[in-house]
Amino acid sequence: MSFHLPTSVLSDTRFPLCIGECITLPDQSVREFLTQLPLPGVVIFVHGVNSDGEWFDAAEEGLCKGLNNRLARNSAQMKYDGVEAGALKPVLYSPELTSDGFVHPKRSDKTFIAPEPHYSPVIRFRWGYKADMESVKEWGDKVWLNEHDYWGGGPFANGCTSLADLWSEGLYDRLFFWITAQHLNPVPGRDAYSCPHRAYYVHAALRLTKLIASIRRKQPDCPVTVVCHSQGNMIGMAAAFLGESTGAVADTYVLANPPYSLEAFNGLDDWSQRYTRNAKGESGRQTGNARVQTLKSFFDIIRSRQTCKQSPETIDRSMANAAPQDGSTGFTAEKDLACYGLNGNAYGRVTLYCNPHDQVISASTVKGIGWLGLSSE
Repeated sequence: MSFHLPTSVLSDTRFPLCIGECITLPDQSVREFLTQLPLPGVVIFVHGVNSDGEWFDAAEEGLCKGLNNRLARNSAQMKYDGVEAGALKPVLYSPELTSDGFVHPKRSDKTFIAPEPHYSPVIRFRWGYKADMESVKEWGDKVWLNEHDYWGGGPFANGCTSLADLWSEGLYDRLFFWITAQHLNPVPGRDAYSCPHRAYYVHAALRLTKLIASIRRKQPDCPVTVVCHSQGNMIGMAAAFLGESTGAVADTYVLANPPYSLEAFNGLDDWSQRYTRNAKGESGRQTGNARVQTLKSFFDIIRSRQTCKQSPETIDRSMANAAPQDGSTGFTAEKDLACYGLNGNAYGRVTLYCNPHDQVISASTVKGIGWLGLSSE
């Protein structure tokens, strides 16, 4: 005999501790059902330009492994092992491309995720440029599109260095006379040419905001982290501004190699944007001061999430493993905060990863904080 909880129990205000099936026997035997330890939050991956998230697999695998160590959910530490008990395991996805590089014809919403046990906090956020028929006529022979007239992340050359640029026309590659942006491009294999309007960036940022809003509707205090790479940082930062008024904002951000630039003056970038105009009719790139103030406002938005954290008692009630089976150091909220927190808090934080060897973010038209880092100012 099988039994299932009624729909009323699965409402927004009540949820099951466990769900299972068993056969009723007259021998007074006991059937144990495991209560799965909850996920430690949601982590949203956002890829950059010219990408479908090639780093997602390795990052999700490493994150699950690291969280199992941090939360004391490794096999030797748990009385009950596996995904059913709450051990984190990455999701496996079906192949996206065939062996000869075409979109896999059998991939669909029903086959997207492989039928393997998984339990992961990761949501893979995908975005890019999708051309309509008119755009295909204009850009089809200039930008790379797949069989669905789509390009994951859009053209490399359409990256930008300020949030205001997301609402602007795409790159205009003609500098002067016969000289184009490609002539001065220092990055081999990353051609620079005229590109479509950047509205697809704004669309992606709005989608990310709506994703976070849907998580907040399901559980308002769910810890949400956004991990961005390269141009994905611009999508993630813009989403924070779009969601500020409704509370659809992540609690923490990891900015990896962002192209966001605080340079007060960049003559080449300014000249390439000579046809871009603001509300006052002024042309050229966004001013250095405006860039600084925008970044400060972004930090203030994320900093405001510091008061939204759950109490240690609430976390421990569902997730603590203070005395692991192998005698190792276990997990409690206070221990974790002492080890990984900053100034007594793990919320409202922005972590910047910068690389002085990044040849893209260090390009003369970019000079982003993902290359230079940030000063103490």
